[in-house]
Amino acid sequence: MKKTNKKELFWGLGVTVFILCFNFGFLGLDSLSKNSTTDINIHDTYFVISKFYFFILFAVSIFFWVYLARMLRNSFKNLTVNVVFMVAEILMVIMNIYALLFLNVLGDNTEKAQNVLASDPVSEFMNIMFYAVLTLQLFLLVFLAYCGFKTGVQYQKNK
Repeated sequence: MKKTNKKELFWGLGVTVFILCFNFGFLGLDSLSKNSTTDINIHDTYFVISKFYFFILFAVSIFFWVYLARMLRNSFKNLTVNVVFMVAEILMVIMNIYALLFLNVLGDNTEKAQNVLASDPVSEFMNIMFYAVLTLQLFLLVFLAYCGFKTGVQYQKNK
């Protein structure tokens, strides 16, 4: 096995162990169980979310940031790092889609549209968050295209 492949294997294993330790410390030992849930109370509504979704959120976020730093430090020269980062970025885009759907539900004001004087600050904040996450989503997609282009250019140079 090449030295760079061993290095990437150790990096991937190290990040995975860090994610498991972080999640077990933050969410508890039952975080990977389907029956463990977290209750979130927002605006007189309870959302019951499985801790497994938080585990996935943390795992993808940590992989994204670690491999972003590694990719930028190597100037797109390591193909394995670039591919792992782009997979993490695609998963981040998918998570943002779910966040947009969630924020859209929380910020929906259709029943209050007739009463102009009754403005709900929680709904207004959720609408602002919706547009912030939407902007982040657009940035991630443009950056994904840029990373794919740079990876392709580096791959053609090394070929």
